[in-house]
Amino acid sequence: MNFIFNLVVESFRDPNVAAQRVLAIKHDLNLSVSAYALSIIISIVTLFGFNGFQLVNILPGSIPLSPFILVAVMGMANLVVIYFVMLIGRGFGGNGRLIDGIWIFSWLQVLQIIIQIGQMVLMLVSVSLATFLSLMASVVWLWVMFGFVTVWLGLHSKLISALCFLIAIFGLSIGFSILLVFFGFNPEAIAS
Repeated sequence: MNFIFNLVVESFRDPNVAAQRVLAIKHDLNLSVSAYALSIIISIVTLFGFNGFQLVNILPGSIPLSPFILVAVMGMANLVVIYFVMLIGRGFGGNGRLIDGIWIFSWLQVLQIIIQIGQMVLMLVSVSLATFLSLMASVVWLWVMFGFVTVWLGLHSKLISALCFLIAIFGLSIGFSILLVFFGFNPEAIAS
């Protein structure tokens, strides 16, 4: 337990060193996928906790989704993002493996869950303080994530990692928008 606590602290203090420690943990495909699935499930439970354990709409005008469907959607969406970040990272000279990306993003999901739990506790104390600290946590979260991606892909800077991530998200957003329109969703409903 002390190892996990130290790794959490190290992840926020020096993400590059923490990422090296996470990757140094012996992992195979089964362990990586299991950790990934568990982290997604726990993340969805905290999301439903934030939502008062009510069904969640991910698109305006869509039907509310059950936790099971949301786990599948979030799990697949994150896998696609991991894959495309890896591909784009290779274009910038990176050499990360997909299995390591799944392992790294599993740990990042754990860190996100810790942040979400902290936000829930802060909301009980002060909503305005929780809102301010949530904004600060978002900035710190990006710094941590880009540090982990830098190490995973073997890139030279967090700026290149951020660029890989942004290109992947931008490209996937355009592709997803085209698919939604192709399947009959109204662009005005999606934008609002």
